[in-house]
Amino acid sequence: MPLITIDIDDTLVNTAKQVTPRVKAALQEATAQGVKVVLTTGRPLPGVQEYLDELGLNHQDDQYAITYNKVRWWLR
Repeated sequence: MPLITIDIDDTLVNTAKQVTPRVKAALQEATAQGVKVVLTTGRPLPGVQEYLDELGLNHQDDQYAITYNKVRWWLR
């Protein structure tokens, strides 16, 4: 399975802490093609949740996020 891991700060989001429409569209296209998108950050999981929701990643089966000192995954 193809996989994209992407850091949040200054990579996924801009300096205003927003996901640009271009980045959001690219990641949605990738997931539509079966690519697994994994957010990676030094933040704790609650600091990642809003981006998982915004990108529609929180509702996928076997979703992963790599957070500070931990890997978090869940199965639905």
